[in-house]
Amino acid sequence: MPKIIPRMSGLMQQHDVLVVSVAVGPGHTGQGYGILGTLSAQAVPVEYIAATTGPDDSELITFAVPQRFGAEVEQAINELPEGVQGRIAGSMALICVFGPHFREIPGVAGPIAKMFGEQGIMMQSMSTSTSTVACLTSRQHLSKAAAALKRLFAAER
Repeated sequence: MPKIIPRMSGLMQQHDVLVVSVAVGPGHTGQGYGILGTLSAQAVPVEYIAATTGPDDSELITFAVPQRFGAEVEQAINELPEGVQGRIAGSMALICVFGPHFREIPGVAGPIAKMFGEQGIMMQSMSTSTSTVACLTSRQHLSKAAAALKRLFAAER
């Protein structure tokens, strides 16, 4: 079966995002998501979200906001309930590729992850939706990641 790579509609790059990690201990399921409501109430745009659940029902929520909202994030972290810990994990870059047909063609994220690995591009986290693949990477790797994505989506169709 021939490899089908969907058309890329666009590429979004953000150089300076704060990456925030929120860890929720077992028995406190769902309580870490309140930070997103707190930030939303303060008009802080959350540019990226990825969440996982561990085998012990712990949760890890990773999200990114523009760097200029650091004070609001710090305040929201300080207000987290018992059993929930948060920290600013660092400043990184966010790159998103989007296309109108990602939903219809399976396996869009796999070739991206493979290409990043082959090119030595650091990827801290990846999140997908029906139309977008978003990756957190180091600021030093952002231009290299953008070039790799443009090459991948310009490849055979």
